[in-house]
Amino acid sequence: MRSVNTSYAMYFNKKYKRVGPIFQGPYKAVDLRSDEHLLHISRYIHLNPDNYKSWEPSSLNAYLGRQQLSWLHPERITKLFSGPREYSDFLADYEGYKKSLDEIRGDLADH
Repeated sequence: MRSVNTSYAMYFNKKYKRVGPIFQGPYKAVDLRSDEHLLHISRYIHLNPDNYKSWEPSSLNAYLGRQQLSWLHPERITKLFSGPREYSDFLADYEGYKKSLDEIRGDLADH
């Protein structure tokens, strides 16, 4: 991953005539040991952008059955739900809580 990050940073900096690191911190790998952990990570990733429902680069549409991507296989997660609507509700149930955490995090950073 370091090689990929370094190569991309060099490309990005050259293209946009800038210097320095692009990413905030080092790449982190997490060992997912349970379906609950997998679901939490999936939800975290999909809710990350503020406009997560309309964010084009997102894989969310594949998880909701609206799009098929040859390189993405969301079945490991989607099979844990009765259908796309249940996965969408799973995300929405956490959306308000995430916003509260983001506000708290912002308030703490200001001090």
